[in-house]
Order: sequence, then structure tokens, then C-alpha cells
Amino acid sequence: MNSRIPRTAAEMRQFDETGYSRRRIAEQKKAEKQMKAAQAAYQKELGTYRPGMAERLQTLLHKFFK
Repeated sequence: MNSRIPRTAAEMRQFDETGYSRRRIAEQKKAEKQMKAAQAAYQKELGTYRPGMAERLQTLLHKFFK
């Protein structure tokens, strides 16, 4: 038998809560990523945007490895 399958009501609740929290954390990360993208777009529109080192390096690598 598969040991990952919950067998009791308590195990079922714990299994459901774990899945819910994982989904919630993934949704939070997605929302944070969207918020950062929106802030960058707003700053670009204002003309005050300065990309970080990682973003500049990523842009450089994209130019060479298209």
C-alpha cells in the first residue's frame, strides 16, 4: 500500500491543510511576482527605472544566446 494515502479523519484533515497551505503559498509568490512586474512597469513609464545587476546580466545573456 502507498503510505502517502491518509487513512484516518485526522490524517485527511492534515493532508487537506497541507495542500491548501501549499496552494496559498504558491498564489502569494505569484502575486508578489506580478506586483514586482507592475512596479517595474510603472517606474519605466516614469523614467526612474534602474534594473538590478541580475536583470542586466540576464538581458546581456539573452542578447548572446538567442
